Parts: sequence; structure tokens; C-alpha cells
Amino acid sequence: MSLPYYLNPKPQPEYLMSDNYLVLDFETTSAARGHALHNDNHILMAAWWYGGEYKAHWGDEYSQQELMRDIEACDLIVAHNAKFELHWLNRCGLPYGDKLSYCTMLGDYVLAGNRRLGFGLDECAKRWKIQGKSSVVSKMMKAKIAVEDIPRDWVMQYCIQDVRVAHKLFKHQRKVLQAQGLLPVAFTRNCLTPALASIEAQGMKLDCVRVQSEHAEMSERYAEIENRLIELCGDVNFSSSHQMATVLYTDLKFKETTKYGKPNRNAPNKQFPEGMPKTDLSTIAALKPTNKTQREVQALLIEQSKVGAALTKNLTLFKALCEQAGGVFSGDYMQHRTATHRLSATGRKQPLEIDGKVQEKGAQLQNIPRKYKGLFIGRNGSYIVETDYAQLEWRIAGILGNDQQLKQDVLDQVDVHSNCRDVLNSQGMDIDRTGAKQYSFKPQYSLPQRKDNPTPAETYAYWYKERYSALAQSQMSWANQALTHKKYKTPWGLTYYFPDCKVTGTGYITDANKVLNYPIQGFGGAEVMGAALIYLYWATRDSNRARLINTVHDSIEAEVAPEHIAWYHKVAARCMLPLTYNYIKEVYGMDMSVPLGIGFTSGRHWGENDLTQEQICDIVSQLNDFGFDQAESDDGEIKIVSYEEN
Repeated sequence: MSLPYYLNPKPQPEYLMSDNYLVLDFETTSAARGHALHNDNHILMAAWWYGGEYKAHWGDEYSQQELMRDIEACDLIVAHNAKFELHWLNRCGLPYGDKLSYCTMLGDYVLAGNRRLGFGLDECAKRWKIQGKSSVVSKMMKAKIAVEDIPRDWVMQYCIQDVRVAHKLFKHQRKVLQAQGLLPVAFTRNCLTPALASIEAQGMKLDCVRVQSEHAEMSERYAEIENRLIELCGDVNFSSSHQMATVLYTDLKFKETTKYGKPNRNAPNKQFPEGMPKTDLSTIAALKPTNKTQREVQALLIEQSKVGAALTKNLTLFKALCEQAGGVFSGDYMQHRTATHRLSATGRKQPLEIDGKVQEKGAQLQNIPRKYKGLFIGRNGSYIVETDYAQLEWRIAGILGNDQQLKQDVLDQVDVHSNCRDVLNSQGMDIDRTGAKQYSFKPQYSLPQRKDNPTPAETYAYWYKERYSALAQSQMSWANQALTHKKYKTPWGLTYYFPDCKVTGTGYITDANKVLNYPIQGFGGAEVMGAALIYLYWATRDSNRARLINTVHDSIEAEVAPEHIAWYHKVAARCMLPLTYNYIKEVYGMDMSVPLGIGFTSGRHWGENDLTQEQICDIVSQLNDFGFDQAESDDGEIKIVSYEEN
């Protein structure tokens, strides 16, 4: 693995304090908000600061030689929403990650913790009392006037002013980040950005044959449901709440749901002066059918909603992408949206003709329904290998709580869900292991109050808190800090703010669920997953053996050439376990005191296993020889149950 200068021989957050930095802003053509991955776009101009001088050049990505010389000489590229610039620099010839970048948007996000602030350049500048953008050009852009149609001199001044603002913002931010011990967090966020940019550039490939088949099947089923509903209910517009209310409560004579002994209705209107009976899906599902027709109509309406959602949210888009965009599905990752600091995603919208109309459509990469993962296929005969952490948040809770019992349970492969089932059933429930899963980790995110007659779930919560008492004590201390100081500073430096945290008259601590959840989800989803993605990106970037194509919460997806499947398993295991442990130790000074585990699924389609038993045995053997002696296989999935450093 060839690592860049800022990660080699170890991660070096101090590069964010380098004086050899360059501040950059591009102005581009306007299609798809100027995204570099939209092929029709091009750079109009670049403005930058380097070596004590503000510079500008009007010209496209093929004429930015002076800028690229300065970038070659600098240690750090500074920009607001730096991923946008990294995509354009890639089109200028700079591979993702060759230079460390610093994003002033992420700088304010790290300082904000979980506070919901605006992170646009103007919004950040106002918080730091920095004079913002040129108002005339800003207003023209907000009015959706294309940048190329604005006078060139105005655009030039506007772009240079953006560089000045970002420059001042950067200098303010890094002083405060250093003073508050947040440079390591900012370093991780910014090291991750080029990896995410590269994934965005890859996209995922749809299997258009499967998509067409699934779309046809669902469309046919939707028509069957609609026809049967018409037979049962008459020619009704099922999108009309008024007509649905008449059908459900007048024609079919369903009894309305009640609230406080009265019909649970919406506001009154002309047709329903005593209140509009509810016809939303949750209400329909809650109705109590008393005859065969009611039961069939209720079941059909629920199924119609599910099939309709599958078509409108996924399959119609997938079909259009197959027919008009080569079947490539793309999206963008957001590093500044969530309260916990995990990633979120949004669909990259593109014009597609659907039902005879051109519409801007997109869907996010992280929210593909599980049943539709199999609609994605590896390109050019490659396999999609999905690698995900096992029970990541539970193990992270053990690390943050320094809970030795939890660590031992991980090492002993204790089945948490079976324990949960047994406790619940001992209290009179009749539930299987699958049914218990919804309860298994809930106590981790609550502070249950002792009751004389607890419910089975409350009894399990007491049991959980007693078994993992060190975690419970640690989490109580987090809640007390939030209560006393209205914030909680994590061991890795990030601060979560809880200004409204207080004790109610019943002894309940408001915001307790957030106080207990945010550190666990944040450390696992942002710091641990961030480190894993950073190393796996660099391990695969120049390999010609694999490429990362997605990340979903605790998993990383890659396209891997069939002949390199065993190699990828070893590389991914090394990146997600020992190298991630080392990163957390070097950057945050924290030990991964509870071992992590990972699982692999490899198939031509996402989420499917196509490896032979012989291949699986060979990979497990190679992983064991490579130092992962907890590697095993389970129903086609390859697992490293736990990994402790020697």
C-alpha cells in the first residue's frame, strides 16, 4: 500500500497547521449545480491564494497550468466544500488524495458538534464576523442566472472575494481547532473526503436485465391490485382522501380508530364538517376488519402502498437509468449533515424522461432497500464484495465504557439476542430470537428508572445495565456532564451540546437517549469507519484489482476482479482492523479495548454470495495465515469474529 505524505509513516494531523497552504475556489458552468461529474460542465475560472499572493485565471480545466504548479508545491489545499474542488482538480489531472485538503465547511461542522447550524460560506463567515460575498453576483446566482451569463469582471471579483473569505475562515478555524483539541477530528474528516469523492466518481452499476424484470413484475402486480380494488370498491380515485374516506367508512363500514374515546380525525372540511376521517397508511393498517371484504381491501391497500413506493422511489428511476444513462447509479455523500457525525447521502439528480416528461431524479446511495441490493452488479465480470463491521455499536459501547464483561462476551461469542430472548421469556413473553432483536440493544440508549412492577422490556433493561455495569456507569457520567454543563466532551475531542438537558419532576433526564447514543454512533460511524475507509481507499486506489463503490453505515462495498478476491479479503481485513486500531491510537490516543469483527459477502450481485465452498475455505485459510486466526465461514459469509492486537 502506497500512502500519501500526510499518512506516512503515521497519520500527521499537524499538516493542518502547515504554513505552506493554498486557498482555492473555482467558478464553473451551472448544470447540476456545477458538479465536475456532469460531463457537460467545465471550469470558467480559478482564483487562489498561495505564497502571499492572490491569483486568478480565466480558463477551463485544460488551461490551469499555473494553479497546478502551485498545488504541486503546497502541502495543503484549503477550500469551502472542498470535495467540489477535489472533483474539479481530478479533472485537471490531480488524483484524489494526492494533496491533503482542508474544508472550511467541515471545520465549522467539527466545531459545532451536534448543533444545527448553516454551513454555507456566507453563514460561516457571519459567525466569524468576516465580510461575505459580493451581493450582486450572489443575488444573480440565487436567481439561477448561469455564471457564464454574468459579466466576467464581476465573476472574477466574486471568486477572489470567496478565496479571501475562505482564507480568513481557515486561519480563524485552525487556531480554535488546535486550542480545543479538535485538530485530530478535523484531520480525519478531511482525510476521508478524497475517498468519498472517488466513490462518487465510480457510482454503482445496475443489472438492467434484472431491473426490467422487477419493474415489469411490480407494474403488473400494481395493475392487478388496482383492478381488484375497483371490483371491490368501485371506480375510486385512491389518491383522493375524500373518496377513500367515503369508501372505507361509509361504503365498507370500517369503524374509525379512536383517541381519548373519540374518532381520531383530521381537521373538518365542507364534506366532513365534524372532521375528516383519516385514510393514511398507518391508519388503514390499524383498522379492525370484521368481514372478508374488509380484510381483503385492507390487505390490498397496504400492498398497493408498498408496491407503489417500490415503483416510484426505486424501480422507475432504475429503469430510466438503464435506458438513458447506461445503468450507472450515482450519489453524493454529505459529511456535514448528521448530529452524530456519521455520513449521510443524497441522490445526484439528473434529467431523465419518465412517463413522457423530463424530470430531475435521483436516489441516495445509502438508502437502497435490502431486497433491491441484488439489482446491482459488478462491472466487467467483477464481484461486489461487501465488508461490514459486526455489531459495531455494541462493541464501540464496550470500548467507550471500558466494560470488561462486554469484551469477554465478544471474545466468547455470546449471542446477545438469545440472552435478550431468554430474559424476556422469563418475564412471561413468548418471543423467538428474531423477535428479541428489537429489544436487544435498546437499554444501551436509555436510563431506565426502577419500577415496582416493570414490564418484561424494563426487566431486560435492568438485566442489561447490571451485566454491563461499567458501561452503565460511564453512560451515567455522560448524562451527568450533559446535565451539569449542557455538553459532553468525548475522549476523542468532539463535543456534543445539550442546552435543554434537565431533570423532570419524575426524575427523567431529558435528552438522555441522545447523550447515550451520539458518542457511540459518532465514534463508530465517523472515527472508526472513517479510518477504515481512508486506509481501504489507499490500499485499492492504484491496485487495478479493486475499487470502492459505496459505503453504507457500517459497511464498505467494492468491485473486485474475481482473481483478486482472496487478496481483497486480506487487504480489507488489514485496513479495517489493525490499521484502524493503529490510526485511532496515533490520532486520538485511544485503545480499541474491545475487539472488532468483520464479515464479507462476495457475489456478482450486491448482497449475494457466489463463492464456492472451495474458494471460501481457501480464503479463510489465507486469512488465518495472515494473522486473523479468528476467521471462519458461516453459511457462505466469511467472518473474522474478533481481532485483538498481539
